[in-house]
Amino acid sequence: MTTRRFDPVFSAALRNELEALADAHDPAAAPALQRFAALRRPQVWVAVVTAVVLVAATIGVLHLTSAPTEPAGRSRVVDPLTKVTDPSSPEYVARAVQTLLHISSVGPGGHDFSVPAGVTSVRVYLNCAPSGQSTVDIDGKGRMSGGCSRDSGSTYDMPIKPGTHEVEVTVGTRTDSTLLLMASPAPTVSPGALIDPLTQVRDRRDPDALVGDTTPVLRAGGSGAGGTRPVTVTPGARLRLYFVCRTTSSSADVVVAGHTVSGCMNSIAHWFDFTPTSTSTTAQVDAPAGEPWSLLVVPAPVGAKDSPANATLPYPTASGTVLAEARGSGAPASGTYRRPGNAIAFTVSCRGNGWLEIMTGDGGTNTRGTRCSALQPNTTGFSGEKDPSPQHWTVLPHGDISWTFQLTSDG
Repeated sequence: MTTRRFDPVFSAALRNELEALADAHDPAAAPALQRFAALRRPQVWVAVVTAVVLVAATIGVLHLTSAPTEPAGRSRVVDPLTKVTDPSSPEYVARAVQTLLHISSVGPGGHDFSVPAGVTSVRVYLNCAPSGQSTVDIDGKGRMSGGCSRDSGSTYDMPIKPGTHEVEVTVGTRTDSTLLLMASPAPTVSPGALIDPLTQVRDRRDPDALVGDTTPVLRAGGSGAGGTRPVTVTPGARLRLYFVCRTTSSSADVVVAGHTVSGCMNSIAHWFDFTPTSTSTTAQVDAPAGEPWSLLVVPAPVGAKDSPANATLPYPTASGTVLAEARGSGAPASGTYRRPGNAIAFTVSCRGNGWLEIMTGDGGTNTRGTRCSALQPNTTGFSGEKDPSPQHWTVLPHGDISWTFQLTSDG
């Protein structure tokens, strides 16, 4: 099976349709990583979600850039950098990203840029006005062609090596454009050693970094089941808890102030907000034997609300044959399925404040910007050719949500 090349014209049309659908909802937050799906077939039907592709790359020495001020005279073109660094945006990546080239211009042209050691993949964004056809070509090897608009959101990733490179942009002679080349973001879940959650909540490159006071109320670490740890707080002061473990575990949990926080992973993507009722409470970890873990409690950000208790949600009634399903709270889930040769769909439900990052062999999505509901599940569908080889799927939760995922076939 050969994957179909990414089509920016189709992605822009899909995104416009998604934004129209999403307008009817009240977004609580706005994609991790935001990337467009690499689809086996162009026929797609979507309900209140945004297509993405997850691309993992190693980040080296960083030149970090946050959201800039809109350049004078470029108001017709939305700067992609303002979107990828804005947590309320569907294109959100992180509050700071590593830019390789960020330039506004008029008409076609070529630009040199440098890639530092450690960067292995580049992500390309191009917005232009007036709308029209465009091409972005890097070293004559990676070309993105199709429609371009002032806020198209079209993007793709391609491998790249350190050194000097050239990018050619082809647009109309009087077309304003803004081009952003950035290092593809690192994985949300670290594949390496156990992370330090305090370092990560302060790192603006992490999409789940915390804004506000990060003074630790409790820092603890261990392996396997942990003893009771005292937590001294100011009554009524809302706190945020991060529970991190080296190997993803859905069975590990921590009990703090009478609340059970379920699941852990090598990431700060999952958290739990709570308000102690006294000046002294306790935290106790229950993890698999020999499993390294780290626990962090800090003040909750301004405007946070107490999280609903982690709970196992019931699966929605499935429409069609279930090819794969999972449910949980603070840990990712993954597996395989076989493409049946007709339309497939994945349906998600959730409770709490957060979003899901989902990848399947037929495309990806996330629910950032979509209202989290256990009663009104969201469904995304793709059509694909029959393929007996195993296709992989992954669900990664962000926030304080409990969730369900079902992958179904209509045949």
